[in-house]
Amino acid sequence: MASLGIGISIGVFSRKTQAFMKAVIKKMGLKEVDAIILINVQENPGIIQDQIGHNLSVDNAMVARSLKRMEADELIKRVVDENNQRTKQVYIEPAGTKYVTQITDEMQFWDSIILEGLSDQEKTTLAANLVALKDRAEQIDIEAVLAARKDEKK
Repeated sequence: MASLGIGISIGVFSRKTQAFMKAVIKKMGLKEVDAIILINVQENPGIIQDQIGHNLSVDNAMVARSLKRMEADELIKRVVDENNQRTKQVYIEPAGTKYVTQITDEMQFWDSIILEGLSDQEKTTLAANLVALKDRAEQIDIEAVLAARKDEKK
């Protein structure tokens, strides 16, 4: 696997983690997009729909459908922004917080399995390096990289 590079290894890890999370969320009766939005709303009280889509790299129409569904299920509430009547701020409700707590507990369990055998120092280093990789990946303009790569091959 090492010969395939970091990206492939991270991809496999990500897909396995997502499969675990998906199974956990399905048992709760939530959709995957609902779960990640709930977590984002809890971390960012008062966030607006467009920012949720941006934060999660999710289509705004999907975010709107999810928010509507979760508002009907009383997992979140939307409040008209006092400064801009055209936007609504999103807040998590107690029922939504219960879901986030359950998801967090399950993901911490997953982490304990996947990190088994690593020292505390290795875990700390790994976490810091993954955050740095995520931050770097978020900054990269993929289209610009592909265009430069194409020019490079000429």
